[in-house]
Amino acid sequence: MLRRLLALSWMCCIGCSNGVEPIDAADDVAHDVAIPPAQTQAAGAASSAPPAEVPAPPEPVPATAERFQAVVRVSKEGREPDGKRKLVFSGVTLDREGAPQVVATYSPSKVWDALDGRKVSALGDPYTPQGRSIGGVHMSILEIAVVGPKPDDTVLGFGRTKELAGKLSERKGEPGSKRAGVSFWVLETKDKTYEVFDVPERITEEKGEVRVMATVLVVSDKLKSPVGPLLWIRGKAKESGDP
Repeated sequence: MLRRLLALSWMCCIGCSNGVEPIDAADDVAHDVAIPPAQTQAAGAASSAPPAEVPAPPEPVPATAERFQAVVRVSKEGREPDGKRKLVFSGVTLDREGAPQVVATYSPSKVWDALDGRKVSALGDPYTPQGRSIGGVHMSILEIAVVGPKPDDTVLGFGRTKELAGKLSERKGEPGSKRAGVSFWVLETKDKTYEVFDVPERITEEKGEVRVMATVLVVSDKLKSPVGPLLWIRGKAKESGDP
């Protein structure tokens, strides 16, 4: 009996000396980590957040289009005091260095007047003019941006012309505002309201909804409107517009 007790005591000593702790039944648990409530809420908020807005793809560039730099030259000839035109060129050319001038349009515009004398980067699509024309490469100007704009510049460029449909109406500046009593035109479409920077007079005489070809202008802070983006209406939707 004494020998058996001594043997059991000796075996226990061996088990204690190897440094291995016995496994407790309470340690035999699943190792899944529970996410604290704060983390769960944050994850839920992230998953419910609206997806980031995907930027609109760039406008396709026609295979025949050209990018170039030039100086805008607005013809001052042929304008009578009442605004009527003589039978001389009264449009706009873009003077390129070391290349033929570009005929941008045969029609005057407040937009081109604001760009007169500025160096610009332009995207133009050449075309063959019909009927009488002046010398130079004729192009439909798709995009323009002023190079190195100065503090006094107002119109800094424009992008592609698009078709818009909406109601064209005349408004007056609110009393007490900087434009109190000043008349201006707005185009209200289904999705947005624009202030019109320039529009052919014949279009302002249209009643009801109008469908026009128009270009949103890039302008300096001094020209930005509280009404909405500034719009250049170039013609009716069924018209060819410039040039």
